[in-house]
Amino acid sequence: MSYKVAIATSDGKHVNQHFGKATQFAIYQVENKRFNLLEIRENNPSCGDNGHQENAIYDSINLLLDCKIVLISMIGVGPDQILFDKGILSYETSDSINDALEYVSSNIEGKYF
Repeated sequence: MSYKVAIATSDGKHVNQHFGKATQFAIYQVENKRFNLLEIRENNPSCGDNGHQENAIYDSINLLLDCKIVLISMIGVGPDQILFDKGILSYETSDSINDALEYVSSNIEGKYF
């Protein structure tokens, strides 16, 4: 099985950004427990000093529609539910990207898709 995972990361090594504050998502292809970085997608954060910008939340979600999973350090209930409704699972973690991808491929993949 092959699928894409979006990772909110600022350093390319750790899952370390809140969904609403993510400036970029690293997109990985996962296939047979192998991980390949495909691209970095720039994102306009939806959460700022004045709270959430509703349109920007949808822009962030639309950026990830081809992914099955989003790995983030934190996500609010609203964006989490919207992702779920679009068929995208979110998983909060503060692991390294490699450890988080290994967890996903071993524990989530067969249970949810």
